[in-house]
Amino acid sequence: MRSVIYDEKIFDNKKTIVDLTVSNIDSKKYDAIKKKLINFYRKKRYRVKDSKTGSLKIYLSGNSFIWFRQSKTEANILRIISDSPDKAQAESIMKEALNLTKNI
Repeated sequence: MRSVIYDEKIFDNKKTIVDLTVSNIDSKKYDAIKKKLINFYRKKRYRVKDSKTGSLKIYLSGNSFIWFRQSKTEANILRIISDSPDKAQAESIMKEALNLTKNI
């Protein structure tokens, strides 16, 4: 069973970062999730950066992005970070990303 920890940070009313920690995501699940994410966001014509360290960063419209990475200090933890100048957009980006990670 997965658990999700939600954390929201607002900086100077100009930037909102939503940070989720999702548990019970091992390497095989992360690889499957990553493949699904790459396909989904490329179809939407967003720029996808797949780093050598295993993280995945998707540059969205404007100054927004969504970033997925496995924790380097805790086993089976996936961190998802959305960043946007608009709070509603940051939350919407996160909701979409969280839905994409389900059912894998």
